[in-house]
Amino acid sequence: MLLSFSRFLTLLLLSSSTTSYILHCTFRMSGWWDGPMFYECEDTVTIIKSKDERKITELNGTHLRGRTNDDVLSFYAYRMNIACFPKGLDTYFKNIQYLGIVNAKLKEIHQEDLKPFFKLKVLYLDSNDLEVLEENLFEFNTNLEVININSNKIKFVDVSVFRNLFKLNYLWFDYNNCYSNKVSNDFRGVRKMINEINENCFVNNILSDFRKFQEKELTSLKAEIEILRVENAKLRDENTELKINEAKCLNLRENLGKCEKEKENCENENGVCVKDLKNFADLTISRIKCEN
Repeated sequence: MLLSFSRFLTLLLLSSSTTSYILHCTFRMSGWWDGPMFYECEDTVTIIKSKDERKITELNGTHLRGRTNDDVLSFYAYRMNIACFPKGLDTYFKNIQYLGIVNAKLKEIHQEDLKPFFKLKVLYLDSNDLEVLEENLFEFNTNLEVININSNKIKFVDVSVFRNLFKLNYLWFDYNNCYSNKVSNDFRGVRKMINEINENCFVNNILSDFRKFQEKELTSLKAEIEILRVENAKLRDENTELKINEAKCLNLRENLGKCEKEKENCENENGVCVKDLKNFADLTISRIKCEN
């Protein structure tokens, strides 16, 4: 979409600002959702230079003849860089029924963000960086018929998220971390898919899987500890035996000393010293084995 020179100049001036979150709207009749045409604000350019980057402080744009902000039923933002849902959108557009923030690097969405849009029928949040759908996210959006959360990074979904959405016929949840599927124009299929999302993405289920992993790891550690205990007992027994052998060797050395003093008795093959010397040799060999 081409910008006029005057609009381009406005953007250059705003880029040096430090206090404004300016919303630039192109008002038109549009139908990005498969349905009737509706009067829309397409947010084509957003300049964020504010302490509160979520707050809209100004709206620019020229309405079609005879139209006002109250006629705007759709807000569509595409290819921007807004990590958080912009506050104050409802201040300008109170009758939003079709809301799309697509490929905008959105990282979080909260109940308070969507609460003002109780007329909301269609919500597109695809191709963003969402990871969590928090508790009762759509509590105040019971008229929702279509939700598209494709191509995000969703890991956790609270079981209450889709609880009150009895008009929901379209749910697109493709290409997310914990689950990937979509259902179109099928209420029963949507309810079944929601159950599958809860089974795969519900926080308690994730925690349960983590506990199972912990228990498995604990069992493995207990087995390793038991093996170490047995090996330690074996080493303790071998160490005790080694000490006994050392005591015997010490006693034999004393006997050897006595034999050396009584050389004549030692030369006698039937003497006690020759026998003790043999035992001393055997025990010395045992000791070497123990030490090695």
